[in-house]
Amino acid sequence: MESKRPDFRSCRPFAIDEEIRKAQLQLRWQLTDAILFGRRTLAVAVEDANAYANYRPGEALAYWSRTEKLAVRAHRTLDDLVKHIGPAGVPSADILVPVQRVPPSMSKSSKVVIKLLPRGQPLDQAKKDFSALLAARDACAGIMNRTQQRRKSLASRRKNEGDMDKRAFVYRLAEGWIFLTGKRPGRSYNSRRNPFLRFVEAAWTDAGLCSEQDFSRALDAALRQLAAYEGLSDQSQQTISGLARHGPVWK
Repeated sequence: MESKRPDFRSCRPFAIDEEIRKAQLQLRWQLTDAILFGRRTLAVAVEDANAYANYRPGEALAYWSRTEKLAVRAHRTLDDLVKHIGPAGVPSADILVPVQRVPPSMSKSSKVVIKLLPRGQPLDQAKKDFSALLAARDACAGIMNRTQQRRKSLASRRKNEGDMDKRAFVYRLAEGWIFLTGKRPGRSYNSRRNPFLRFVEAAWTDAGLCSEQDFSRALDAALRQLAAYEGLSDQSQQTISGLARHGPVWK
C-alpha cells in the first residue's frame, strides 16, 4: 500500500464524509466535528498501513530467533563466570588461598607480609564487578524469556499472514468508527448491509487506492483484536466500551 497521508482538514469533499452523514452517530457529535474526526481517522489509518507495508513475518521470526539464541549463549557464559569467580569477585592478587592472621606465638617468625593492591584498583572493585556481572546475567535472562515468548508467538501464526497493511488500515478505521457511533463494526461482508464496510471502502478510495478490494480477512482480524481487549478495564481506550466513551488514544 502506497499512499500519501490525506489532508483531513481539506475543504474538498471526501468519500467518508457521506458515510459519516448516513451513520447513526453518538449524541456527543456535531456533524462538522464528526467529519473532521473521520478525516483524522483516515489519516491515522493510512499512516499505520504505510508503516506495515513492508512488514515480513518471516524476517521478524528470524530476528527474534537469532536474538533468543544470542541471549541464551550470553546468559550461559555469564552464569559460568559468576559461578567461577564467586561472590568475592576476581581476587586483587595472585594468592588464591585464604589467608588467616594468627597470634605471633603460633608462628616461628613475627614477620607480617603486606600485599598491596594493584595501582588504581579501589578496595571494593571486586564486589562492584561481581554486582555488575549479576545484573548483566539477569538482564540476559529477561531478554531470553521475552524473545522466546515472541518467537513462539510468531511461529504459531500462519507463515503468510498477508495484507498486514490492509489489516492495520481497517483496525484504525474500526477504532474511529466505534468512537463515532458507539457500536462495534458489523460482521457482514456485504457492504450494503454493513455501514462500517462502506466506510472502509470509502476510506480506501480517499486514500487514493481505487482498486476494488476484499476486506473480509482484515475485518475478521479487526474484530478478533477488539474481542481480545474486552477483558481490560472499562477505562481502557482499547475495549469497545472504552473506545465509545473516550475515543482512541490517537484522537
